[in-house]
Amino acid sequence: MQANPPLVSAGRAGAIAADRTDPLAPLREQFVITDPTVVYFDGNSLGRLPKQTIGHLQHVINAEWGDGLIRGWGRGWYEAPQRVGDKIGALLGAAAGQVIACDSTSVNLYKAVMAALAARPGRHAIVSDALNFPSDLYVIQGAIAQYGNVHTLSLVPSHDAELTVDLADVEAAITTDTAVVLLSHVTFKSGYIYDMQRITAAAHARGALV
Repeated sequence: MQANPPLVSAGRAGAIAADRTDPLAPLREQFVITDPTVVYFDGNSLGRLPKQTIGHLQHVINAEWGDGLIRGWGRGWYEAPQRVGDKIGALLGAAAGQVIACDSTSVNLYKAVMAALAARPGRHAIVSDALNFPSDLYVIQGAIAQYGNVHTLSLVPSHDAELTVDLADVEAAITTDTAVVLLSHVTFKSGYIYDMQRITAAAHARGALV
């Protein structure tokens, strides 16, 4: 699969034609859409409600919680983070047990950054980019403050109106003083997809975590 295909602008007519031939178009019927005129682009923050989720939630509330009460913990609740994590991991190409679903993105990121800095006590640099989600950068800044402001945050700039970042610039920013490299695999501003294999190799070559 091509990571970042070229953008094609065909106007409204082209967009309508593309929608009609989109193999994923039937999936639209699986979601709650109260206003069909709304074009919703914020799925990265909170996606549309899947219709089947309504039934699942009602079952959890009425049967598993309402009827099962505390017995729910022994009927799959404890294992849910691992079970869901394995399903997410399958999408990422990860092995069973390597992904877990827990907390919010920001809470998990904070714990990961704090652990990464603790694992690299002799290093003082953190590398991210100008395309990163704002709250991710706030988390990094909070971790830096928690460690007594002895670390620095370097943001690799974009040279094309925050659409992409040159991989060579990211690689150049990673040094032997870098503790952790923190990037979004798919950037929320443009949908740009990083070559994470290349970035991870560059970071590991210099002893940094990703």
